[in-house]
Parts: sequence; structure tokens; C-alpha cells
Amino acid sequence: MSSNSYTRDQWLHSIIWKKNIYKYRNVLRTAQRPEVLLKELKNLVELSLATPLHDHTVCRVPLELASSILTTGEKWLSRQMTEEIIVTLAPLLENNQPSPEICQFFSQHCTDNPRSCLVIDMFTPIIKRILKHNVDFGKYPYVRRFVQDYIQALNSQNDGRRVVHEFVDSMHGPTSTCPHLRVLPNLVAVCTAATCMLVVENKNIERLNSMQVHAADEVAHHLACYLSVLNKICDYDDWRPGLAQLLQPIPFPDEALADEEFIRQILPVIEKIGLDPRCEVHQMVLGTRDDKEGWLNVLCPSSLACVDEGAAWAAILHNLISCCCRRKKFLGLLVKSLGACMLLALRGNSTAQEILCLMLEWKLVEGSDQSLQVVTTLQSTPSGKRNYQALCDRQMHLRELKGGPRKLTLPSRSTDADVNRMLSSGSFGNLECLSLAFTRVTSACAEQLIKLPTLRYLNLWATQFGDVGLQLISEHLHKLQVLNLCETPVTDKGLEALAAIKSLRKLNLNSTSLSVQTFETLKLMLPSLLEVDIGQWKREKEPRRTQDSSSSSSPEEKNNTRRDFKCFPKFDTKTLTKRNRLVKAKSEEQKTVERKRCLVRASSEDQHSTAAISYSFVGKSRAESLSPPKNCVLTRTKSEEHTAQTKIKLVRANSDGRRYKISNLLNERQRAVASQDALHHSE
Repeated sequence: MSSNSYTRDQWLHSIIWKKNIYKYRNVLRTAQRPEVLLKELKNLVELSLATPLHDHTVCRVPLELASSILTTGEKWLSRQMTEEIIVTLAPLLENNQPSPEICQFFSQHCTDNPRSCLVIDMFTPIIKRILKHNVDFGKYPYVRRFVQDYIQALNSQNDGRRVVHEFVDSMHGPTSTCPHLRVLPNLVAVCTAATCMLVVENKNIERLNSMQVHAADEVAHHLACYLSVLNKICDYDDWRPGLAQLLQPIPFPDEALADEEFIRQILPVIEKIGLDPRCEVHQMVLGTRDDKEGWLNVLCPSSLACVDEGAAWAAILHNLISCCCRRKKFLGLLVKSLGACMLLALRGNSTAQEILCLMLEWKLVEGSDQSLQVVTTLQSTPSGKRNYQALCDRQMHLRELKGGPRKLTLPSRSTDADVNRMLSSGSFGNLECLSLAFTRVTSACAEQLIKLPTLRYLNLWATQFGDVGLQLISEHLHKLQVLNLCETPVTDKGLEALAAIKSLRKLNLNSTSLSVQTFETLKLMLPSLLEVDIGQWKREKEPRRTQDSSSSSSPEEKNNTRRDFKCFPKFDTKTLTKRNRLVKAKSEEQKTVERKRCLVRASSEDQHSTAAISYSFVGKSRAESLSPPKNCVLTRTKSEEHTAQTKIKLVRANSDGRRYKISNLLNERQRAVASQDALHHSE
């Protein structure tokens, strides 16, 4: 007996379901006529949709039975029977993944009848569900092939390219941001896999028989369809960053990059990525690593894949140089393409001429002959002459900067324009210490700071100096020893560039967005770094200490130093109270010691006096502090020769003024005075 009516009905419908499934399974296995199979399959689907049971097996069992029918009935299935089976199974696939057999069946229908009305009416909801959900195409290649054949079927419609683009629009949605995160990677995976497959297929066609013109044209038509999907994806601002990241490693084979037609069709996609104003997008045209080629290398005029004489390459370079790549590291990578830059500069391209001038200014061109060739190229055009003349003026100004003050502090309300005006109006060739603390400067002033090669101390406390400026000064100011970035908006992206300043000794990163990983990287990459201030951590250099260093360690081992990293933990209320008490007691003890620094006199009857003196000197050398002051007279009686000598301790305080304290042991002095009085009384 069931405990309630719900459990009773659940058992009842489950038994009915099992009974019907057993009946339909036997009927579908033994039926020979297609009409009977189709009728029983329709009844099974209607039963699955009408049953009140909610379980994944309710829909999976009919799909498994349909898969077995499709596997054994490929020979006798006509087009009409195929369309009726598709209409029958479509409702079950709105919320379920199709099996490999069903995917093959649907793909075959898309290939054989691409202009069928069922392609758009029945397959579109199934394809949308596949793209919106997590699909591992590596495990389910038949699902990916089904999506590819569906896109080709859409391309076969009247005005097929427009139909394909409308499908992409429907997948994105009417809003500015696509609500389905899996649509973009799934679409890109489908298109890139199809492109690679078509490139290999086209290569095989050319190798086997060069007379198969029709097959080659069909492959080119399909290839253009998939690349147009990528181009349409690139039109959406929210999809472009993800597409750029997926295309950065160049997922296409070398055969595709050597194909001129492929480059022409993929070029609009790369141009949209390279001309995007966002740094995280246009930087994706660079290689994933310095030694890895990216799309910028593919589009270079010196590359065999260049099809537009370097127009797209120059436009992308202009966007990079104008935004975030006006850096010595990036131009160092462009030295490999120096010939291409000279070619475009000779044709009057202003971006190439600007790059050549920067290479000369930052001394990236090796060899005098090559430098002369660059200069000759710049002087070949009127615009190049103007750029080269501006470079010469800057170089002359740098020569005039020799001399001037060593320290400079700008007022708190100074801006980038003030820094530019200040550094361009005088001689600052010897400037070693520059303080811009609490000013309004930004990363734009880095263009002026890199003109100070002798700078050793730079204070940027509480400014708006960001990652771009930090990357720029890290590439040029290699003599920098002290850098204060406290309360600046720098992040790990810019702080990682500090590893290039090997001479850095002191660094203040308090109240910044520094992460633990970046801190550990800086710790390993900066061997000269002695002190780092990041709020909760302190980095300092101190000698190694061992328990028996006085007896077992050698003098060389004593002189060895290491960098120690200490953490200042957060204390609770009780710990803080106890700590404050200890600090207060210690300060009281220090005050008592200061009060006892006085002269201890002892009177004697034979007019001899003894003075015990405690004194301290601040700001003097060690030799001067060890000698007594001139106005101090030390006298001893004969009785004092038999008493204990007055002991003096030298305590060196670790402070900026090299302060030495000399304190007498008061207990021994009191004993000496007492023994002296006793001797006088006995006499």
C-alpha cells in the first residue's frame, strides 16, 4: 500500500510506461514494413510527450529506438519517409541531445536536400539548443558535423549569405550583449574546424586531379561561407574580444595561410580585430609569445601571405603605436620587419616613418650601415624629411640637457603639461632625484621622463601614473634605484615590467593592486632589491645569523647576506593591548636610562675627587664618540685602584645619524663609592 495518492499515481504511470515501452520495443524490432515502423514510432513519441512522468529516460528511450531504426533502415528510407521521421523526432530534440545516428541522419538530409523547408523549420531549434549548451565537439564530432552541414544548407537557400547572417543575428539576440556564453566558442569551433577540413580537402583535390574544377569551386564556396560567419561574428562588439582570443594562436594550417584567396577572405576579420580601440582586442594580432608569430607577421609586406601590399599591416601598426605598443620592447620585435618598414616609409607611409625614427632614437638599429640606410630612406620623401628633422631637433635638445640640478620637486597641482614645460625649458641632464608626489600627472608624462637617463630616484606617490607609463619607464630608465608608486592605479600588468630595472634597490608599492604572484616574481627577478613596502610585507637585506656563528662560521660566511621577507600580521584587540603596554614600558625604561646619564662624584678627605661620567654624542664619527669630551676631568684616588674598574658599554643604534650611546653600570659605581667611604672612615 502506498502512503499517499502521489506515490500511488507515480507507481501506476511508471508501470504503464514500462509496459508500453516493452511493447513498442518488440514491435519496432520485428516490424518489416516502413509504414508500420513510422506509425509505431509516432505513437511512441506521443506517449513520451503525453506521460506525466518527468525523467530523462522518458525521452531518451524513444530516441535510442529511433537510432536503431535509422541504423538498420538506411536502404529503404525514401525522402518522404525521411521527412516524416524528422517531423516525428523534432519535438523530442528540443530539450535533448541528438544521438550520433540521428546527427548523421540529419546531416545526410541537409546534404541531399539543402533547400528543403524542414531545414529551417525543424532543424533551427535543434541547432540553437546545441550551440547554447555546453558541447564537447571532441567527444561528439557528429554534432559538429551536423551544425556545419546545417550552415551549408542555409547557404544554399536563395540569397544564402543573408540567411546565414540572419541565423548568426538570431543566435546573438537583439540586445547589445549575447546572454548565452557558449554560443561564441561553439560557433567559432564549428567554423575553424570546417575551414581546416576544407583546406585539406582542397589540397587533396589539387594533388589527385587538377581537372576537378567543379569540386574545387564547391570547396571554395563552402570556405567562403564559414569565413563570412567569422566576419559577421566580428561585427558585434561583445563577441570581438572572445573571437580575438580564439584566433590569436592562428588555428588554421600552413596550407591555408599560403592560400591567397583564404587570406583575402580572412583579412577583414583580422583588420576589425587590429583596428579595435580596446587594448585587449587589438593586442591579439601579436603572437602569444615573443618567439611566436602572430597575425601581424602574416600580414607583413615581407611575408608571402601579404595580398594588399601592406595596407592592413600599416593600419594595424598605426593603431598599436597610437595606443599601447609605443614601447621599446614592441619596436625591438619590429626590427625583424625593418625591411618592410623601410619599404612603406619609401612609399610615404607616415606610420612606418614614425617607427623608423623611434628605432633610431632608441638605438634599436644595429650597425652604422643599417642606420645610414634608414636615414637615407627617411630623407627620400618630404614627410620623411620632416620626421627626421624632428628627430634631430629632439636629439639636439637632449644634448642641451647636459648639466643642471640634481634634485627637482614639482608643486602638488602640477600636470603633464607642466612636466613637459619644465623639462623642455631647462637643462636637466644631471637630474638624479625627481619628486612628482601628490601631483596630477598621468602615464602621459612618461614620454618626458624617459629623456632623463641619469634619473635614480623617482617619487610618484598619490598620482594617476598607470601601467602604460610604468611599462615605458621600465624599458628606458635602467639606472633607477628608488621608485615610489604608493597609492597609484598600477596593476600587475605594469608591475611585471619592473623586472627589467635590475638596478632597483627600494620600491614602494603600498596601496596598489599588487598580487602575491607578481610580488614573488619581482623578488626573483630583481637581485639588487633591498626593501619593498607593500603594506603587510617588508623586504630587507640583513646578514645571515647562526647559533654558533662566533665559533664555527668563517669570516667569509659571516659577511654573506640574504634577503629576508617578514610579514606583519593583523592583531586582535587583546594582542594589540598587550603590545601597546610593552611598547609603553620600553619607552619608560628608555626615559629612566636617559635620566641616569649624570655625573657620579665621590668626595674624599685628601681633596681628591672621582667623577663617573656618562655621555652620548649624536652625529659624530665613531672615533670622536669613543674619546671623552674636553670639559670632562677624570680623577681617581689610591683607594679606587683596589676597587672594580668602571665598565663602559658601547651600544650602536641602527639609525640614520649613527648615534652612539655610552652608559655606565651604576651598580658597580655605587659599590666603588661605598668602598671608598669605608676606607676613608678606617683611615
